[in-house]
Amino acid sequence: MKKVITLLFISAMVFVSKDIIAQFSLKADLRTRSEYRNGYKTLPTEETSGYLLTHQRSRLIATYIKDDLKMNVSIQDSRVWGDSKFRQAGNRLDVFEAWAEYEFMDNLSIKLGRQQVYYDDKKLFTTADWTDWGQTLDLALLKYQPEEDMQIHFALGVNNNADSFYKPFLDSYQVNQPRYLGYLWLHHKFSKKFKLSFYYVADGSQNKTNPNTIYIRHTIGPYFKLNANGLLANGSFFYQTGRSFEGKKIEALSLGLGLGYQWTNTLNLTINLDHRSGSDISKASFGDKTKSFNNLYGPGHKDLGYMDYFVKADLQTSHAGINDIFLKMQLFPKQKWSAYAALHLFLLDQYYIENPINENIVKLDDKTLGKELDLVSSWNIKSYINLSAGFSFLIANSPLEILKSAKDITEGLPAFGWLQLRFTPNLLSTK
Repeated sequence: MKKVITLLFISAMVFVSKDIIAQFSLKADLRTRSEYRNGYKTLPTEETSGYLLTHQRSRLIATYIKDDLKMNVSIQDSRVWGDSKFRQAGNRLDVFEAWAEYEFMDNLSIKLGRQQVYYDDKKLFTTADWTDWGQTLDLALLKYQPEEDMQIHFALGVNNNADSFYKPFLDSYQVNQPRYLGYLWLHHKFSKKFKLSFYYVADGSQNKTNPNTIYIRHTIGPYFKLNANGLLANGSFFYQTGRSFEGKKIEALSLGLGLGYQWTNTLNLTINLDHRSGSDISKASFGDKTKSFNNLYGPGHKDLGYMDYFVKADLQTSHAGINDIFLKMQLFPKQKWSAYAALHLFLLDQYYIENPINENIVKLDDKTLGKELDLVSSWNIKSYINLSAGFSFLIANSPLEILKSAKDITEGLPAFGWLQLRFTPNLLSTK
């Protein structure tokens, strides 16, 4: 880590001394979060107990801008306190971002390299900032802005294990990413009150036993956001077709809808629906066809509750799909302080699930999985220091107990609490 930091500082001095016209900045992002887990991600039992752990993520971000060129390199170290042996060297460093963007003209540019990708409400693409490692994609991204209020993004990426002269191009790809990824994002801001986006995403994976067979999944649909005279509305509708990464035919849907009102400058309330279709696994056709929606590279934490019971909703509901009906309140009593509360009701989309213990298919009388309450507060102590905290608890119903293979469940409610301190100072800047 010391070598990397030294190298970045030396590079900064070179940039400053040789080209004073260029802009260079060096920023730090150090985040420490302590968590109390007693039912986080899964139900607590008589054999488990609550515990405390602390995550730390450290990033050093260098940005260089000159004329039509912008470059960014971000080095990251992520760990849990105490997870490495005492007085033993280890390498935890990784390149989080490394990209260059060149402007051909005022409204056309290309961005190449490892980069964070996110749009609108981050339904299909997210930065996964809650996690220690975050999320980036290796892409070539073409940006075109024909009008001030219109944007068009087109991206392509082809992933490989590593450069090897002896292996054919279609070797078996082992990394947990898509082999191929391409997307088109069209965005139009019609006014300050209304904006509309359209997505088309195609991602592909190889057959695990026959690398020459490629399965392509297609996701297509719109997103909108309205803020007019206190009325708040947003929504998305996505249709998924093609082939799943397991080779099944896909016919899946996702519907997101939020409707609310800005009561004052400091308070808004919304009622929301997050629907992701599921499959009837009792039918013989499930072996060849799935109706379970996959939210691609979207959030695992921001949506479907902060206790993360449904990070991969299609798998963690036994492909039955999910409906999340929730009431959300946001409060901004002071400029530097905000609060958030959300009450969730989780229901399955289908009546049939698989019991993980004996692999028997179970028909449910009730689709209700449970209820969850999330509370979050955030305070900007300074422009570069943020303190935030949260607490969540869940009331589980029997379908969730089956899905989580829970036995001898404790009488207390599953709970999750956290306290996070984040520092984002600008260490060096030239203009």
